[in-house]
This record gives sequence, C-alpha cells and structure tokens, in this order.
Amino acid sequence: MKSIDDLYEELNNLPKGTIVSKRTKGTARYYLQWRENGKIISKYVRPSQKADLTKKILKRKEIEKQIKQLSHNLPQSVTSLSANARKLTGFMMSQDTKTAFFKNGLCVWLDEKLAPLYLRRTRNLESFLASRTIDSERRNSRILKKALGLYETNEALLSLYFYGASITDDYWFKPLGSAKTYQDIAFQADFLARTALKGTLELIPRHLSPSPQLSLGGSYEKCWKLIDNEWWIIKVGTEEERFSEFFVYLLGKAFNFKMAEYVLENDTIRSRNFAKGLNYEPAKALMDENDDYLDCFNTFYDLSPELGKQYLTIIWMDSLVNNVDRHTENFGLLLSRKERKIVSLAPNFDNNAALIARGYPSNISRQNDGLISFFARLLQQSMKAKELYRQMKLPLLTKELLHSLFLLCPFKVDEEKLTDYLLNGYNILKRLQK
Repeated sequence: MKSIDDLYEELNNLPKGTIVSKRTKGTARYYLQWRENGKIISKYVRPSQKADLTKKILKRKEIEKQIKQLSHNLPQSVTSLSANARKLTGFMMSQDTKTAFFKNGLCVWLDEKLAPLYLRRTRNLESFLASRTIDSERRNSRILKKALGLYETNEALLSLYFYGASITDDYWFKPLGSAKTYQDIAFQADFLARTALKGTLELIPRHLSPSPQLSLGGSYEKCWKLIDNEWWIIKVGTEEERFSEFFVYLLGKAFNFKMAEYVLENDTIRSRNFAKGLNYEPAKALMDENDDYLDCFNTFYDLSPELGKQYLTIIWMDSLVNNVDRHTENFGLLLSRKERKIVSLAPNFDNNAALIARGYPSNISRQNDGLISFFARLLQQSMKAKELYRQMKLPLLTKELLHSLFLLCPFKVDEEKLTDYLLNGYNILKRLQK
C-alpha cells in the first residue's frame, strides 16, 4: 500500500476540478473548471484531450478517498504547547511506562533503569529533547517548519510538537495533564518526506503532523520514508559522497562486519532502520562530544570486552577508508526495549565522509596517515586494546575483492588509485598487530 506522502505526490500532479460542456452553435465545447482563491477558473479542453483528462480526474477522486481513509486514524497535530510542556513539566516515558517525573525540568526518578542513558547520566531534560530534533542550520528545516506552521526557535520545545519521540527508540515526553498514549504519538506516516529531503513545498494538510521529519538530526538533508512498511532514512549527497557510503557498506559486508544496509536510488542513498524493535542510544549518551579513541574504548570495554572489540572494528574500518566524521552521534549502543540489556554496538553506518567524499586522497602510500596514526596511538596507550587487536582475525583484503566491489558501484571512479590507497592502508594496519 502506498504511503500518504506518495499519494499526495500523485495528487499534486493530477488536475483538479470537473469537466463541463457548453454548446456553441450546436457544437459541444468542453472546459475544465475549478475554484481557486474564491474564483472559478475555466480552461478550454480539446476534444482529443477529454478522455485522458476525465481519467485523471477520476484518479484524483480515487486518491482523495484513499487519503481520507488513511488519515482517519492518524494522530492530530500539536498546534500549540501547553503551559506544562513549555515548563518541561511532565513525564519521560518508555512506551507507556513513566520513567521519570520532571517539574520545571528537574528530575524525580520513577523507574530509572528504563530511562534514556543520557538522562540517567545528566538528568538534563532540555538538552536531551534538543538533541532529538532537526538541525536548524539545515536549509530544508526552515521550509519544513514553514510547511507545518511552526515557528518555534527553542529546539527542546520544538521537539515537543512531536512529543520528543524517535523512530529509533521508544522514549517520549508526556506533558502533565496529557491523555496521550504511545500508540497516539508513535509515527505512523512519512508525510513531508520530500519537503525534508528536497525542500519542495507540497499540499499536505497541517492536521497530519506530527511529522517524523522533524525528529531527524544531522547536517545532511534527509528524510524518513516508509517502504514496504519499514522505515528507511533517505539522504542526498554528491556522487562522491554516495559512492563512498555505498562502497564502504559493500566492503564491510564483504568483511562480514555488522553494517547498516544501504541502497542506491537515483540521486539518493537510503538506509534501513537498524534499530527496529530495539532502542538505539548514541555514544553521546555516555560520552557527550568526546570522541577520543582511548576514552571511548575504555567506556565500551568497561561495559564488556566484547563491546570494546566491536568498537575497535568500527575505528579500524574508519582508519582503512579514512572516515573522518565518526562523532558520538553516529555510533552507539543497541538495547532491548523490555529489560534494557545491551545487545551490541549499533552496526556501522554514516560513512559518506570517507574515501573520495572530499576529493581523491593525495597520500596514496598512507605513510603518516592521520586516522591510522590515531589508531596506532590507541594501541600504544592501552594494553587491553592492543591485546584485543592482536586476537582479532582481520579480514582478507585483495585486489580481486576490491575489483568485484567496484563492479557493483554504478559510479566512474579511479579504481587503480583507490585500490592502491586501500591496500596500502590495510598493510599498515595489519603490521600494527605485531
């Protein structure tokens, strides 16, 4: 079944109005009539166009009926925030369980073990909510808010227009006095996806908010999209960025690493929601903005040596492909929703700043390579990291494997240069095991 957003896109491309006929000197003439800004507009229709136009008008009526049916059970928008919401007075929820009560932003625990890790560490509700909303610096964020009639500048309060909810976890904020349930506020439709992704203003009634597009952070233009009843993030980028993201995904998959799934589609790249049925907690929940290798490794190793090993795998891959953008919001933990047990680190994702995203590398030999140097320094600083790395069975990287992966990428790139670059980095990283 098509989503509401897809149906509205079709609707926007179909004629509105009705066909009327007028007789002039015994000859029927046809006109398409519709109302616009209180006035009736009439446009002449050639006899040869009548059949096709009638078909499109009937199609429009059919789509309008489908939209009405799909819209019936969707949550109503929050057109204004209650006084309690503006004072950050209410409950932090995990689905329909109250985890904490906040009065004017001050925390009283009700079921701390079910609360977000960031709140358990900081109790800072305002900062937590602000981190769950769209980046105000993104061009399309302004267009998106305009489409929804929202002019809130405070990011924490902006998040409350969608109850601070997220597709990748089950947390949300319930203002004191609200009768909402998790079923009421959980995102059910992907409307305004194209507005968030491309900046196009579309015919989407405001009563269909809250929109999941407001909940998607990061600096790149992107959107949440429902495809076959599953949520995907669709992201735009340059050809070099899309190649880099997709190639790293293929390479990690060939290595049997845990990788978020990526699919190329026209001028975009999309990734399936990897947190389905689990809660994703970004590393920021534990580390704030501190992405220092040693500090991150120690934090994850202290939780379990297996998590320390998984973290090493991620930064090893970053070192190999020169992903310079591994900050604390694009890696983290997956937790079970019921017991809040740590399942694993999240799969490797967000590699659109790797390889040739900023142009071809000049240091093909990889001597004194920045990220490889950071990785080597971690091994020097931590005997635990060094020992884990010695025990790791590194995947085999060959020219033949790389060639097979290049064939799967529909981009024209300098295969010889990138092959040398990756093999040289791989050999240096392998020597660090000794």
